[in-house]
Amino acid sequence: GGAKRKGSSAKKQSPVGSQVAEPFRSLPVVTDLLCCVESYSSKLQQPLVPAGTEITNIADVIWEAPFVLLFHRLTSPPTFCYLNRAGLALFETTWDAFVGTESSKTAEDDADVQRERDAYLAKGLEKGFVRGIDAWRVSQKGKRFLIKDATLWNVQNSDGEIFGQAALIKSWEYDDGSAGDVASLFAKAEEIAGTSSGGDEEG
Repeated sequence: GGAKRKGSSAKKQSPVGSQVAEPFRSLPVVTDLLCCVESYSSKLQQPLVPAGTEITNIADVIWEAPFVLLFHRLTSPPTFCYLNRAGLALFETTWDAFVGTESSKTAEDDADVQRERDAYLAKGLEKGFVRGIDAWRVSQKGKRFLIKDATLWNVQNSDGEIFGQAALIKSWEYDDGSAGDVASLFAKAEEIAGTSSGGDEEG
């Protein structure tokens, strides 16, 4: 089945914030995403988005993708510049709260955890990409989860300069041993949206 858009329903209640219309569609973000997609396909020899995806649709396709995509710039320290819809749900955050934060904050403030994270980021810089990453992460609300078999790759601009690194996550396991995936994240988000719009919230 092809991706169907819900039209006006997306405009009624934007989780991204009402002041800026869909920041994930802004030109700088789209430019970053194009570099991200191109770098992924050249390094991993497989497409990140379905074949035939129009450049004009790239922001929406990745935003609604059935995977978590995070992207940090190699500033000092590295800071996040992108997280798609699934990622916002997994890390229990918002676009405004997440973008611009240090990427080390998604890992626990533990020397061994941070050392492990630094090691695979460095390996990615050296090799171009790293597959099969299993690592503990923590949401903004403190929920721990183990990402499984994630992929990290370097993102290059049109001049071939590496300016960031992106990570693709499709599955994870929560602290209680339950498995997580994007479908369940989206289902939960729909459920929350339904209860809040009905004004009948459960604690």
